[in-house]
Amino acid sequence: MIDWPRRDTNVNLEGETALVVGGTRNIGLAVAKALRGAGANVCVVGGSDSAALAHALTELGAAEGKTTGLVADITDEAAVSGAFDHAEQKLGAVSILVNGPGFRPHGPFMDTSLETWSTVLDIMLTGPFLTCRELFRRLPTNRKGAIVNIGGLSAHRPAKDRAPVIAAKAGIVGLTKALAAEGLPEGSRLMQVDAAALPFEAEYDIVSLFDVLEHTDDDGAVLASTARALKPGGGLLLTVPQHRFLWSHLDELARHRRRYSSRALKAKLRAAGFRIEAAISYQSLLLPVMYLARFVHRRTRHPSDVLRLNRVLNGIFNAICMAERAMIRSHLRLPFGDSLLIVARRE
Repeated sequence: MIDWPRRDTNVNLEGETALVVGGTRNIGLAVAKALRGAGANVCVVGGSDSAALAHALTELGAAEGKTTGLVADITDEAAVSGAFDHAEQKLGAVSILVNGPGFRPHGPFMDTSLETWSTVLDIMLTGPFLTCRELFRRLPTNRKGAIVNIGGLSAHRPAKDRAPVIAAKAGIVGLTKALAAEGLPEGSRLMQVDAAALPFEAEYDIVSLFDVLEHTDDDGAVLASTARALKPGGGLLLTVPQHRFLWSHLDELARHRRRYSSRALKAKLRAAGFRIEAAISYQSLLLPVMYLARFVHRRTRHPSDVLRLNRVLNGIFNAICMAERAMIRSHLRLPFGDSLLIVARRE
């Protein structure tokens, strides 16, 4: 058994309502879960994928009455106002705003069309401008609030073939600084979050990165930043997609930058100052099915399409996963699997 350091780090957000833009998947969904776990009411906003929204609401426990969501075009003023109206009517006045919309096309600068350039800036910069402005306008002067704009390493370390995204991320940094100068009501906070430059030093006992690292441009910088945020001896729980031979069109749709081998990831963790406590491959028994799915779904346009299973097939897969969980608990582990769980500790 791993003996983690213990400290009461509970955050109580009861009575607060959070609007999470981009909250139907990946980092946004993880943030929404954390907010919900802290007691906040949560409204997630997706771009256009109704299936992803339905999946997110199931994950967040919408049946409890403290979670809602909608798909909305955040580049449209009326739609942004409508999203706030929806959240207020269902859950109460919004006091926490998280901006994490994503649209990250790759391509040479010379081949970038004006349409692509405009679309990226509209979604990733104009959208956050509109949502931040809406919160500024609606938040009572006597009410504390918080805005979290999720940035990216590319705003600080440019890379080729990503000009629109880098411009948008750099714009988010500037927008956040400008909003801080404008000022929310006294006691409010406004933060620009970059996983590669977390503004914490020896602050946390445990950090979890569940299916996050593969989406980052510089995973080494993210791991180093995470190590700095942890107290000495603090723990890291990390999951990533595994095996490079499984790379396919589905990874590109999910905005993955890479898949990992266990050896390569362990080396990166050690370089960042971590000691490996455990490495467990999982989704092992379903690996042949997942491999074949790469071919069956080679023309799929949305990752959520893969999740649409009939009840019988879903039940079979669930039974297989439960059998694998029993194997892992019995310390019967396989050296392969679609995903990899790492438990590590900061040196």
